[in-house]
Amino acid sequence: MKIQWNDFEPQGYEDMVSVLLSRLHPNAQRIDGKGGDGGRDVQIVDGHDGPITNAFELKSFTGRMDTGRRRQVEGSLKRAASLGPARWTLVVPIDPTPGEEDWFRKLGKGYSFPIEWYGKTWLDEKMSAFPDIRRYFLEGTNDAVVRLLREIQKEQAIVTDVPDAMGRLRTLRERLNEIDPHYRYELSTGREAADGWPTDVVFAVGFCDMRVDVYPKYLGATKDRPVTVNFKILVDTDDETVQNALNYGLEATIPPHMVDSVTVDAPLGLGGDFTEAELSLIPINSLDEPVTLLLDIMDGDTVLASMPVHLTERTSGLRGSTLTGADSSGWLQVRIKVNVEAMGLEAEFRLTPQSTMPEALLPLCRWVDACKPPHHLRFRWQGGLEPRIEIRKSFFADDSLSRIVKALAYLQKRCGIHWELSPSLTPEEGQLILAAATMLKEETIDFTWKSWNPRLGQSKPALKALMDGSSHAFLTRQDLRIELEGVTVAIVRTQTYLKSARLANPGAVERALKSGSVPHLNLVPGESDKGQRAAALLPAPSEHP
Repeated sequence: MKIQWNDFEPQGYEDMVSVLLSRLHPNAQRIDGKGGDGGRDVQIVDGHDGPITNAFELKSFTGRMDTGRRRQVEGSLKRAASLGPARWTLVVPIDPTPGEEDWFRKLGKGYSFPIEWYGKTWLDEKMSAFPDIRRYFLEGTNDAVVRLLREIQKEQAIVTDVPDAMGRLRTLRERLNEIDPHYRYELSTGREAADGWPTDVVFAVGFCDMRVDVYPKYLGATKDRPVTVNFKILVDTDDETVQNALNYGLEATIPPHMVDSVTVDAPLGLGGDFTEAELSLIPINSLDEPVTLLLDIMDGDTVLASMPVHLTERTSGLRGSTLTGADSSGWLQVRIKVNVEAMGLEAEFRLTPQSTMPEALLPLCRWVDACKPPHHLRFRWQGGLEPRIEIRKSFFADDSLSRIVKALAYLQKRCGIHWELSPSLTPEEGQLILAAATMLKEETIDFTWKSWNPRLGQSKPALKALMDGSSHAFLTRQDLRIELEGVTVAIVRTQTYLKSARLANPGAVERALKSGSVPHLNLVPGESDKGQRAAALLPAPSEHP
């Protein structure tokens, strides 16, 4: 079909040629001209946000390039020059006359970058290479997909030959791809159709045991032909999950009884109105790069502790946004809800243990210890406001994890043996770490006592002395063993000295000795209830068995 360029309205021409340029250059970006297009309707940039390598200005003029039209072109080129493009291209369905070529050549001499003219011949040639663009904008194929799908469903009911059925599906897929310039279609059936959707799919539609997956043909396809979903739900004001999803863009699943209606506007009639639908609201990250935020614990104007966190995701809803991230260790998980309406902040913190050297966690422990009333939390990032919120209660239930981290770091510094702190650490292992660190720090302590129950073998010389009921000095030694990551290491040796002790259960001890079992001693103070406990490091594992 020959294109009648003089039949196009400016917007229709711009829509069609923008798609053409995007298909020729998959990384092209269409410019929204509502606030002024800066002398270009489509641009190509170097990288994500680099310089403009080519700026395209689209004009729907037909006939000749008269004085008024030339002034429009000159104005567009002048505006585009302020953006510093490497090249500027006019796309207009007019093949220039020698006089128009001369005017355009002289126009380009006033600029440091080259300019080009893509005319009617160029447009006709390129459009012929993309028949789907021509059909879509000139022939109107909005209902073709639904019609084709219904036809194939009817045929499936009578098809018994598998190769024939697959051939029909391939024909259908090819036909779908021929009539849509924005999207590419892939079909699957049976078990393949029941599998999860590909991660890069724009949307998918199921028909019985068949699924159609739709992918963009170029970078800006979803902007040129967006897929929109309008739904009406019955919201329970007490349902915090749904409220957070709507207000701050968090994830939620809305069951069918809460969904009143759903309308999907999708390419080529694949959408429609749906009832009894379950909606899964999945957040979309709008942060291109991580943002570093400092969380300062403040006592008045004094910073008690500061923790940098790296925000990696931002989702948005009706009332504001949610920012999520973590500190460098990965232990501190952060979620910040920003209420734009009320200009307020709400912070949520969670500790997620990771296998980490305890020394690396000491800054986090200091921050956790300070994060409690009556202090304030200040949010600080470069070039932004520095809002504060009052800490009304401790964000964490207790400081046991902080104390264990500090104790293990101290033990490792003293003994030179280093383990990662495991997320599978048991409460019993944590108590042993705390006890060992406490003993080493105190070194020697004096105490009073009322009873002592050591367990001694029959060969202990002190046992015979105690059997006569008299008081004696008593000394015991014990190695404190810690198991981490499946390795047991004795770090601390404790020595307990009782100045005067006597045996309170000689009869039970004598019976145990006669039966050949190990006796249990019950010692009580003799002339003195004074005792002393000392702790010392054991040699490194390589130096003792």
